Amino acid sequence: MVARIITETQRKPVVIITDSSGAIPEQYQQLTLNPQHVQYLHNVLADLEPVHELLVKEADAAGVLPSVSKLIIDVHENIDSPKLFAQRIGDTIIMDNMNLSEQEENFRIEEFYIEYHAALRRVLYATTERYGRAFLLFIKRIPAFHKEQELPYEIGIVTHASFTFAKTLAKHLGEYRVQHNPGLFFYDILHGPLQDCFEHGKVTSAALLINEKILRTDQMKEQLALDLAAAINQSLPELQITR
Repeated sequence: MVARIITETQRKPVVIITDSSGAIPEQYQQLTLNPQHVQYLHNVLADLEPVHELLVKEADAAGVLPSVSKLIIDVHENIDSPKLFAQRIGDTIIMDNMNLSEQEENFRIEEFYIEYHAALRRVLYATTERYGRAFLLFIKRIPAFHKEQELPYEIGIVTHASFTFAKTLAKHLGEYRVQHNPGLFFYDILHGPLQDCFEHGKVTSAALLINEKILRTDQMKEQLALDLAAAINQSLPELQITR
């Protein structure tokens, strides 16, 4: 199972990814959770998929979406992170991820983690080859089980090479933020398993946390994707296409 990729040579130099995927392979359907837990966690993790797909289309950008739920493996964690195989999501304990055998860990890494990062690198390298630089935007949902005091309810600006892009994006999202109170927050993601994708400073990055308040209905998800796409289109610097 490989990551789903939406990319064409004429697309803009933006690669959009998200850590939200609700796909649970058949051999992991139960995860020792009751059906209500599985359905709830599926909904929590899958909420951004329609936003991601519409955003990619409307922003004319490339997109990489994890092909498996983070209930199975969190592809955006370091490979040696204790959070690679989530043992708890909110207040829910995932018993099947407790005391995993080395064989099972290696299978999940080979089957899902390595394939995902290979797909992401292919898209990033193709984008930098065409445009000389890639802008990586990581969108993440702030789920209901986080405590309010832990949420970043203001726009923050990242550091390093993504500063200008994120700052301009935040500017164009300002009116939307005031209207809908989404608690948008930008931060730096030049760390973890994605770090080796940023060779020679050709990939700049910003991550965008999204308050669950604006994901309550399909209409709200669609509006968010359209507004994000419009902001991205306005924020992109003019880049000369060399190939």
